[in-house]
Amino acid sequence: MRDKLVRVKKENQIYYGGDQKWFSKARNQNMGCGIIAAANLITCIECISDKRYAVGFEDYMNLAETLGKKYIYVLPKFGINGVFLSLGINWYFKRNNIL
Repeated sequence: MRDKLVRVKKENQIYYGGDQKWFSKARNQNMGCGIIAAANLITCIECISDKRYAVGFEDYMNLAETLGKKYIYVLPKFGINGVFLSLGINWYFKRNNIL
């Protein structure tokens, strides 16, 4: 099953999905799990459409940072709820002509 998961390549390491500790801002490191989940989903969809199973760390984090700045609002001390997460993902899809 692992051979079908999207890989993130970071410094000679392979990760299966992202890690919120990779964010530069402490708020996202502590409450960015929704952003990472969205980045994993979007990366998976984009990689499948491009018939590839790996993405570079910089590309992955650029996507995650963009999601956190433009599409998914993280509530201070609470994180993100499912409604805001789904709205942010759908907004990203619409703005980028995905699906």
